[in-house]
Amino acid sequence: MRLPYLGAQKKGVLGFSKGIAKGVGGLVFKPGAAVFGVPGYTLKGIEKQLEKRHDRPLKARLLVVRMKQGIVGFDKGNEEEKSLVVKRWKELVLGREYEVVASCIRGEGVEECVEHLSDHV
Repeated sequence: MRLPYLGAQKKGVLGFSKGIAKGVGGLVFKPGAAVFGVPGYTLKGIEKQLEKRHDRPLKARLLVVRMKQGIVGFDKGNEEEKSLVVKRWKELVLGREYEVVASCIRGEGVEECVEHLSDHV
């Protein structure tokens, strides 16, 4: 009702006709957009969840590899560099699950480490 009224106010009979056409078009197309929009957004959410579930183990394995690379780099460093790394590491993990992370670094139970890290990635 609003579109024909506004059209008639602005452009008379031609505006009234355009307003009716716009109203009918909206009546036809807006429910269709809603019908496709709801499942579209639902499927997008499902896609994101599946993507997240698939990426977690991969990210956890990458973290393990990077940790092992860090250990190799640590072993190649001098004493001053090593003490600085240890100091910074303790600052980072203070208050976190230090023992679990430390066992991961030592290479104990790699599968458990990957599972633990995938829960926290």
